[in-house]
This record gives sequence, C-alpha cells and structure tokens, in this order.
Amino acid sequence: MSKNQEADALAGRALASHLGTLEVMRPTPLAAEPGRQDSKLLDAALESRVRWLLSEYLSAVRRRADGLCIWLMGGQWLFALALAVVTSAHPWDWRLRPSPEPLWVALLLGGPLCIIPVTLALVRPGAVVTRQVMAVTQVLWSVLLVHLSGARLETHFHVFGSLALLSFYRDPRVLLTAGVTAVVAHVLRGIGWPEPGATFSGAPGWSVLELAFWVGLVDGVLVLA
Repeated sequence: MSKNQEADALAGRALASHLGTLEVMRPTPLAAEPGRQDSKLLDAALESRVRWLLSEYLSAVRRRADGLCIWLMGGQWLFALALAVVTSAHPWDWRLRPSPEPLWVALLLGGPLCIIPVTLALVRPGAVVTRQVMAVTQVLWSVLLVHLSGARLETHFHVFGSLALLSFYRDPRVLLTAGVTAVVAHVLRGIGWPEPGATFSGAPGWSVLELAFWVGLVDGVLVLA
C-alpha cells in the first residue's frame, strides 16, 4: 500500500471516529421526552395542590362565617322582641292603640328566621345550602326590623349592613341571592304591609328601581373587593 493510500485510510478512520463522537453527544428526542412528561406531571400536581389549599381555606372561612351568623341570628331575634315590646306600648302610628301585634309578629316570624338558619349552620356548616339560607333569612330580618320600627329611616341601613356581613362568605352567589331577596321582599312588603310607608321615597315603581340600583351597587363593590 502506498503512502497516499495509507494517509487516506487514516483520514477516513479519523473522520468516522469524529462523526461517531458527535452522534453520541447529540441529544435524542427519546431522551428529552421523559423530561417534558415529568414537567407536565409536576405542573398538574402543583395546580391540584393549589386548588386543594384554596378549597380548604374557603371552607374554613365559610365555617367561621356560619358560626358568626349563629350568634347574629339569636341576637337579632332578641332585639326584635325588645323592639316589639317598645312598639307595642308606643305604636308607630298614633291612630292605633297599643296592641300585642308587634310582639306576636316578632315571635312567630322571628322564630323561624332564627331557628332554620341556626339549625343548618350547626348540622351542615360551610355547605352551599347553609349560606344561601343565611342570605335569604338575613335580608328577611331587615324587612322584619323595618316593619317593627315603623319604617324608620335608620332601620333601612340594616339591609346594607347585612350585605357587608354576607360578603364574609367569599361567595358572589350569596350576595346575588341576598340582593334579589331584598328587591322581592320590598315589593311584597309594599303589598302586604303598606302601613309604615314606602322604603324609599317616590312612586312604588321608582322605589323598587332605586332599591335595586343601590343593592346592585353595593353587591358589585363587595364582589370586586
């Protein structure tokens, strides 16, 4: 073999060896695929963990809100009974004589408004049905107190305080339920108990729209907050 042939053979072997080294160093798609799968599994596990922690946090918050509402319902019933005693001796309408009617209203209507949500809060704390019932009964407490006070202007702010309290549940659906209940109760109260006067000034139709506007505004602010 001539020197040129030997040189060509050596160069060929060196080139083949170099190409083999590059082929070994090059990352293959099969080697990278398990890494991508592990990353996706890790992201899914983290997302699941975050959702679980958020669910546990909201459950604890809503249980505490139920516990707060238990005391609130009992306190409102006692306050309604005391207010009924005062209005029985000094009725809001001077044309009426003192009568036990407000006391019976506070006793017979206030009892279910207190007992039903308290029972649910004790039996099913943190449940969706519990906070929805709390929303309805809390607004109905506002209606009852407005009636017992003779539709005094100060008592009407109770409904807005109730909306602020219900925002503790961190559930926009609760505020929506409370807002709808407030508007419907206002309409029904105007039909069934018209003596104390309208909740807001103006014609009945505008009164409902005015209440719906303010309740919707407060609900929107509380949801965004």
